[in-house]
Parts: sequence; C-alpha cells; structure tokens
Amino acid sequence: MRMLQSSNQDERSSSVGVAAGRPWHLFLALAVLAFLVIRVAGADTIDQAQTAYNEGRFTEAASIAKELNTSKGYTLAARALTIQVHFITKSKKKKQRQLKRAIRYAKAAVKLDRNNARAYLGLARSLGLYSRTLTRLQAARGRYAKQTREAIENALQVAPDSIAARVSMGRWHAGIIARVGSLMAGSMFGAREKQAIAFFDEAIQLSPPSKLTYHAIAAGLIALDSKKYKDKIYDLLQQALELPATDAFGQIVHGEIVKKLSALESSTS
Repeated sequence: MRMLQSSNQDERSSSVGVAAGRPWHLFLALAVLAFLVIRVAGADTIDQAQTAYNEGRFTEAASIAKELNTSKGYTLAARALTIQVHFITKSKKKKQRQLKRAIRYAKAAVKLDRNNARAYLGLARSLGLYSRTLTRLQAARGRYAKQTREAIENALQVAPDSIAARVSMGRWHAGIIARVGSLMAGSMFGAREKQAIAFFDEAIQLSPPSKLTYHAIAAGLIALDSKKYKDKIYDLLQQALELPATDAFGQIVHGEIVKKLSALESSTS
C-alpha cells in the first residue's frame, strides 16, 4: 500500500514538473520566434531604406536607415543626407542641421565597424560639406580639412583598392586649392595639384565605366582649373553622359553633367 502511494506521489510530482516546465518551453519557443521576426523586420527595413534612397527620398531613407543601429544603416543614412544637402536643400541653416546629423551617423557607423571604408568616406563627405557652410576661419579652427583627410586615409587603409577613396582624396586636394589657393593650400594643408591629378588618374585606371566616378573627377578638375583641364573635363563628361542612370541620384548627376557640358561649350563659343 505504501509502495502504491509512493508511486502515485512520484507520478504527481512528475506531472507537476512537466506542467511547470511547459511555460519555459513555450517561453523559449516564443523568444526564438521573436528573434527571427526581428531579423526579418530588420532586413525589410534596410530594403525599405535602400528603396527610398534609390527613388530619391533621401531624408526618408536616412530616417529609416539610422533606426537599424548598424554600421551599414548609419552609412546609408549619412550618404542620403549628404546628397540631400549637396543637391536639394537650399537653406544654409537647414544644410548645417542635416550635415551635423550626417556627421553623427557616419561616426556611429565607423564606431560599429572600423573596417567599413564607406563609413569613413561618408564621414569625409559630411565633414567636407559642412566646412563649406563655414567661413575660412571657422573651418580652420574646427580643423575640418585635417579631419576630412584623416577619414579618407582611413578608408584607403582598410580598402587599399577603393576607387571612391582615390576620387575623394583627389577632390580633397582640389577642393583645398580651389578655396585658399595653391600656395596656402600647400603650406598649410599639404594639398597639391600634382597629388590631386595622381589620385584622379589612378581612379580612372582602376574604375570600370562609371557615371558617378567620371562626373566626380570632372568636378574635381573644374575646381582645380577648368581652362587648363578643359579637354580632359569635356572627355570625362561626355563619357559619363552616355552611361545609364540607375537610380535617382544617378539622374541628379546626369542633370549636373548636362549643366557642366553646357557651361563648357558656352565658355568656348
């Protein structure tokens, strides 16, 4: 009789243990399901951000992408905002607000992934554009030229074959020279025309036909000396004009190419 009672007690204890264990199994299953849902939602979000970017909704793309809290998301957010500022935003105060956000996003992207070359280039673009909204004295005090160059150098360090980094470095040299003159650019910042041309030439040699690359290099040469490099500028813009625009940014660049070609033709007529 005691053995039967003991057996019944064991069965009840076992049943209670199983019953008590079921909620934990259920909790674990729900946790796994929630993790999978979050991952899928994250993938959808980056796709949505990229779609917004491709369609030219740059501020929306930035808002979506930065919510991911990933290096890739912050990089896209910074790039979207720099395009918005450079080609669309008109108000100086609004430009500065958007660029400050872009700088924060680019820095966050770098912090999350020190090997993300695009993040460094996004930081360089954001800093460079922001410095253009400042006076020369303000830009000098903020050491924006130095910070911008360091960001590009970091991009080249983690991605030695980067075409975009070479174009960015060439445009850094050209931009400094265009703003303060070759003498001051060389003595104060180490920016030199020969270096700009060398980086542009390397980028052209490494790059497959690219609308964005050719236009960016042409813009850098225009900043250096539009008369001296007129033939090269014209050749690059003509090549860029014939290449397809694959997204909204490409279409914006296409419009810029047409404007620059028109200006060149007007100056020679």
